Amino acid sequence: MYIYKPVDTFQIWNWQCDSSFQVNKPVNCLSWCKARNHPMSLVVGTDTDVQIWELSESHIWEQRNILQDGNSVVRSVAWSSNIGKDYETIAASYSVRFRSHLPDQPRGVLSHGLSSRSWSGRVED
Repeated sequence: MYIYKPVDTFQIWNWQCDSSFQVNKPVNCLSWCKARNHPMSLVVGTDTDVQIWELSESHIWEQRNILQDGNSVVRSVAWSSNIGKDYETIAASYSVRFRSHLPDQPRGVLSHGLSSRSWSGRVED
């Protein structure tokens, strides 16, 4: 994962890599933490989990947490605004893989469904 920023905020067509980190899985989606009183953070959705990454004071991205949901593929993640709250909320949408045993399909056919989940947690300073 590469994070870019403009070299000059008045000339936004010139960008450079500011930082990077290794997810080690295909990334399907991401969302930035919107809290102003919290270190720069990202939530990343992969084929198997939701990962929370935070930029440390030494300018190194560190994985803070992994939220797993079994055999589901993460399709979308969103980091909610924390205005008026003293905690953070992350929502994730999944494409669920399951084996179908319906009479009109051969046994073992892979089918898909949709589900969603949200997590809330307090920000530790």
